[in-house]
Amino acid sequence: REGELMSNGNETMILLAAAEARSKIDTTKPLEEQARAAMEVTKDFWLSTDEDVRFRGAVAALLLENKGNVEATERINVELRALNALGAAMSGVPVNFESILPDDDFKPIGLRALWMEIGHPKATR
Repeated sequence: REGELMSNGNETMILLAAAEARSKIDTTKPLEEQARAAMEVTKDFWLSTDEDVRFRGAVAALLLENKGNVEATERINVELRALNALGAAMSGVPVNFESILPDDDFKPIGLRALWMEIGHPKATR
């Protein structure tokens, strides 16, 4: 699985959160707006209080709705690889960050920052 979106055993909850968020995504809008719309739904996902499940549900919805859009899915997957590498490094696993860095012209979505802004507005002030 690209980016290992569902590696923590919560696949069902993540997919349920994604299902709720998919209807709010308008793929004619920029990816950042799509992410915001999905996260607005999953931040209050009623079946799980796990922040990680809620975040991954929003990202899964983005991936599912943009399935045919190679550029969008690559942007999402680059950020997922970076987040996974950071998590591994924080756990003491050696990571070659240069191998996951995108091209110089890569435009990040800022998934984690957006999640903090939407899910934790007081923390971003």
